[in-house]
Amino acid sequence: MKAGIIGSGIVGKSLAAGFIKYGYEVMAGFPSPTTWPAQP
Repeated sequence: MKAGIIGSGIVGKSLAAGFIKYGYEVMAGFPSPTTWPAQP
């Protein structure tokens, strides 16, 4: 499955980490490459 996350704040990172944990392919929109990867 695929999931899209808009934002890289605490909520966005937590959501992305949760989706990845359960095998989702995650695409995230964020303002700066330095704000990724998700680190809950």
